[in-house]
Amino acid sequence: LAIIVILAHCGCYVPAEEAYIPVRDRICTRIGTSDDQEHNISTFLLEMKETAHICQNATPSSLILIDELGRATSNEDGVAIAWSLSEFLLLKKPMAFFVTHYPQLSKLADVYPNVQNQHLGVGLIGRSREGEGEEVRYDYKVLPGCCNMAK
Repeated sequence: LAIIVILAHCGCYVPAEEAYIPVRDRICTRIGTSDDQEHNISTFLLEMKETAHICQNATPSSLILIDELGRATSNEDGVAIAWSLSEFLLLKKPMAFFVTHYPQLSKLADVYPNVQNQHLGVGLIGRSREGEGEEVRYDYKVLPGCCNMAK
């Protein structure tokens, strides 16, 4: 998504039949789980520093991409951090995409009318190559609502 925004801002072709891409003043991301051992920064601290940067710099014209916030801590703390950041971004009103493994965050759509839950379509087919369980097949389609494949 960020690449499409950058391409559109440069006047390049974007892979779509039709697209409305508003001008964005910045693209902020929080992606990955790594630490910075050279500077003695843990995964959690790095995640919080990146999140703080987003909170300080997000504007209504920003594009925010958050992937799996809260992985560097306990489930309860991770949900609390992710929920808090979501509510903060709802107040600042940037265009934000939040990828999460926390099903609790889908409840934000019950509280805030401008929150949409979407998921990537997947299907389970036969046995995996290893012969254990079912194999996941990705459809590469964005679908409305929450993914209901959790077991």
